[in-house]
Amino acid sequence: MASVYLDGSWDDHGVHKMPGSAFAEVATSSLLKDSNMCVHHLGQSLIRIDGDEAGADTYFIAVLRRTVEDGQEILDQMGGRFVDRFRRHNGKWKISHRTCVREWSISHPVQQDWLIGMPFVNGERSGRDPSFLVLNIKHSGIPVHSASHEA
Repeated sequence: MASVYLDGSWDDHGVHKMPGSAFAEVATSSLLKDSNMCVHHLGQSLIRIDGDEAGADTYFIAVLRRTVEDGQEILDQMGGRFVDRFRRHNGKWKISHRTCVREWSISHPVQQDWLIGMPFVNGERSGRDPSFLVLNIKHSGIPVHSASHEA
């Protein structure tokens, strides 16, 4: 995640306002510690390019699943926009400044997982996830907590 940020970049992600590389570390550590699953769906983007500078407004929906103290699972959802400034450096576009704009958010208790027990391949936060093989990449090796998705 840190590789998308330019050296000296800034990320304003609500409660986290810090250099982009630091945000990448905080966000990744927090997600691994506090959630069972996290998905970001990126939507339409409006992009303006001016030489080696660019601005973009990109819609997103983020979904996180976490377990709270009593063992109840919660599904958190947020819709918003990434308002970014980019700079081309050594031929690569990187984020120089990101503002995460919140449009809405909601949390739901997970009453049941309607596909539990069905013959789907479940995503994993490890090298056993099918994407690592097809993309020919290695898992970072950062240990993650194991959490059941059964309700």
